[in-house]
This record gives sequence, structure tokens and C-alpha cells, in this order.
Amino acid sequence: MYTYYITTPLAPGEPGKMTSKWQEKIKKVGLKTGVAEIMAGCGPVVVIKRKGKAKGFAKQRGRPKGHVAKPSCVSHIKVEEKIENHEDIKKNIVVASDEAGEDFLFRRGVVTGVTKVTEKNGFVWLKYGVMEEGAKANQFFVNAQFCQDPSFFGTVPPASFALDWRKLRGPSLSSMIKALNVHTNPDNLELVQAGELTEHSTILAGILEIQQRFQNQGLEFKILGPQECINLGDPGGIPEDLGGESEKCKKAILAIRACYFGIWSQGPPRHYTYLKLSRDESGHLADYKDSLSPAAPANLIVAKTILINLGLSSLIDGLLATNKCFQKGGWECGIYFLKWLEHDLRMTRKEAPMIYVCTYI
Repeated sequence: MYTYYITTPLAPGEPGKMTSKWQEKIKKVGLKTGVAEIMAGCGPVVVIKRKGKAKGFAKQRGRPKGHVAKPSCVSHIKVEEKIENHEDIKKNIVVASDEAGEDFLFRRGVVTGVTKVTEKNGFVWLKYGVMEEGAKANQFFVNAQFCQDPSFFGTVPPASFALDWRKLRGPSLSSMIKALNVHTNPDNLELVQAGELTEHSTILAGILEIQQRFQNQGLEFKILGPQECINLGDPGGIPEDLGGESEKCKKAILAIRACYFGIWSQGPPRHYTYLKLSRDESGHLADYKDSLSPAAPANLIVAKTILINLGLSSLIDGLLATNKCFQKGGWECGIYFLKWLEHDLRMTRKEAPMIYVCTYI
């Protein structure tokens, strides 16, 4: 049994009046019809929250039966459901992701409550209620995916933030020049300019630079740029070649601990997104991020096609964008891909996140 509360900004000067009217409407016509009529009569989004009722409440005020709020009933409703006796309750956590925002980064405490949140687009995530450490004992709420065990927080010094070009010589320098094709096309490295979509060659340069900085840091990873992802995301399957390079690439992707994909789609819109495929003892996991809100459907189709072509079609059903920060303009998507790429590599190394690593470009 649950008590349903409808929350929305009240009309100025009428505290409580609109709420009582809406409650009466819900009792008369039912939850789904009532919410639809309320939404038609006012602009703000109506949010239905499910909370446990007080003892004896049902005896004082009867409630109609059969009206249970479900995400599938009204598509624009966000539902929150408190989970009793969750395994993470009483767990010590620290907010370790800069996506939580600078107001929450590095805050520590004990989880006192866990709430399951279903967004209007069907995405489900967990919200922690955390009692903060210290004399003030403030409580705050944060997305569970932004938290980690304090015992793994910042156990290694951070890797370099800049590439030492004096050490980039010989075969390493030659392979980078060849990959960028700058020996025949000197203008192939376009500078990143605000307001203009980042070119493939610039994204590739960023990938190569990150690979050079993290290749000797004890990590097992592979990064595939936009052009390689176009081949992997072919709806007709991965193109075969006489030398068997395509099959070798597929086996290497499935065998490595972590593979990152810089997904590109002509759209509309023309857009870059992020896909990570990781492997552990239980099998493969996929993490997808999109800097647009709502997410670009064309890129998500490419991401799912890549997983299907790799023989991992079981991962596509639950594949949704997991990020909570989004680009401010129409051109930063490639920069977000590189930021998420480096952020995940540093988190994998058990680095503490840097306070000056800003969520916004």
C-alpha cells in the first residue's frame, strides 16, 4: 500500500488550494484520468512520488483501490519508489564523479536510504540518501553511480595531464604521424573552435594523445575512433577482408578488458557519442553516454549495431545513456567523448577525481 502525493509549483497566493482540488479530482476520476486532466489545465510537469504511508492512515481516509502509478501508464511521469532493506544501506560511500557537480564532489557519509527512480523516458537509476560525516551531520541525496567505496578512493597518484613530446620519438612518433596522415595532408589537424563541430582527424589526435599518456599506466584498454566505428556499425555486418583483419579486430575487442568506441553518425544531427565495452569474470558490460538531451536516436542505433556485430546482442535491450551532464551548445559532443574517455581511464586507475575537472566545456 502506498500514499500518492502530487507535487508541482502552486499558484501565487493560493498555498494548498490547488493541491486539495487535485486530490479530490484523483479520488473521483482515478489516477490516470486525473493526472491527464491536471496536466491539461496547468503548464508545469506533474510528478507522482510513492511514499510509505503512516500507520493507521488507511483507516482515517479511505483510498480507491487499483490505482497504482506505473511508468507505462502516463509517459510523462517520473516515479520514485523507496526500497526498504537495500543491501547498500549503512554502506560508507564517497562521491567520486565530477558529474555529480562540484557541490557534491568528495562528500562522504553513510547511506541511510535507497530510492529507485524511473525517469519519464524509462531510464532507471538509484538515488542514495546519505548522512554526511562530521559534526553538522547534514543529509544529502546523490545518484548511486557517482559514488564509490572510500577504500578505493584515490589510491594512486594521478597520471600526467600533458604529453611529454620530448619522449615521443622513433616508432611512436612515426606511427602517430602515419595515423593522422599529416605527412601528405599538413592541414589535417583542425583546431577546436567554439561553435564548429570537431573534425574526425582532431578527435583521432585526441585519442592518440590519450593513448600515449596512459599506455604505460598498467591499464588494458583499446580505443576505436569514428572511422573504425563506422565499419563496426555497418547494418550489413562487419565487412570481411582477404587478410582476415576484421576478424582479428573483433577477437581483440572481445578479449580486452575495456574497449572505448567514439561513435559518429551523420544523423540528423551530426553527432559523436561514447560507448564502453568492458569485460570481467561475469561477462561483458556496456556503458553508453550521449551529451545531447534527449539522446540522439541515430547514434544509439549505431551503438546497438556494433554490439550485434560483435555477437553481444544480449546487451542492447537495456542500452540507454547513463550520463547526467549535457552539452550547452551544438558542437561540443566530440569534446565530451574525449572527456568521458579520460575520466573513465583515471577512475579505472583508482585516481581521486580532480576538483578543477569541470563538467561543463
